[in-house]
Amino acid sequence: TERACDCCTPIRPQWGLMCFCLSLRTNLVMPTLLYIHGFLSSPKSAKAQLTHQWLCYQRPSWRFECPYLSSHPAHARSSLEALLDQLQGEE
Repeated sequence: TERACDCCTPIRPQWGLMCFCLSLRTNLVMPTLLYIHGFLSSPKSAKAQLTHQWLCYQRPSWRFECPYLSSHPAHARSSLEALLDQLQGEE
């Protein structure tokens, strides 16, 4: 099955689901789910990937953002603030 992005795999292969996240991204404002992983986790965690897969299937017009966050709280906070500023600038 061809996928729209390399980070997604079907939730259940027999369903033939694929991610449409990138193919639906346009310059239009779209709802965004910001997934904030734990300090000892990453965007590649099972929960982050499952959330992304679910969103692709249930809300294909939504944007999924799950940035890598440092295990240092101050760095994580500044990364999140920069991402929020970027997202607000796209509106």
